[in-house]
Amino acid sequence: MFGLPSSLKYPAMRVERHLNVLIAGLALSLAHVVAGAAGVGAAPAVEQLTCAPQETGYDSLVVECPLSGTATPQRLRFKANFSGSHDDTMVSMATTLDEAPLVCDKDSKISLMGEDGDVSLHCDFSLAANPGTKNVLRVKVTWSHAQYTDFEFSRN
Repeated sequence: MFGLPSSLKYPAMRVERHLNVLIAGLALSLAHVVAGAAGVGAAPAVEQLTCAPQETGYDSLVVECPLSGTATPQRLRFKANFSGSHDDTMVSMATTLDEAPLVCDKDSKISLMGEDGDVSLHCDFSLAANPGTKNVLRVKVTWSHAQYTDFEFSRN
């Protein structure tokens, strides 16, 4: 009978929508953890590499991954996963190797806008053969209107 004034009605609906998206994202994250613990949907083993994530804000993340050179070239993939993406979602990543810009392979997906559901970005790249060298991959991921879930860094 007495609804919210129109100036408050739409912001309230927007807040409710984003809360629903966050709750759905948390439920999906929990479902993935439970499924992983039970071994459901286990994929073939891929060598996961160690990284040190550093939360830098509510909507951004910086991850640093130490790399050691090998006798043969390496194919690597960094992937960031999100849930609850919708029409006004924006997600992007920027990569550096030893503080120099790293160009991802052309089939990589380093940004997205307005995609629905569970989404991900990935950067595929090669590291030249150089035994004994130490490198650092640094990835900055930023997002809005989505729920960050996790990242993966692996050899292909």
